[in-house]
Amino acid sequence: MNKGLGLDELPQTEKLYLEALAKAYNNALSWDTQRLVLSIMSGVASYNVISMYIPGLTKYRYTVANLHR
Repeated sequence: MNKGLGLDELPQTEKLYLEALAKAYNNALSWDTQRLVLSIMSGVASYNVISMYIPGLTKYRYTVANLHR
């Protein structure tokens, strides 16, 4: 399953980076801050990969953050 989602293809440093950004996203108090963090994440990985780090992430939020990037 990980290979199908592209998780095995990410270098360890990117996985750690995404984990740190996911923590920042979850600790953010407003959507504006979450959108900024998510826009950074969208430059690193796809929606499918990011949704593994942020359960419950909607495609809409990902798209809005990606447009913000």
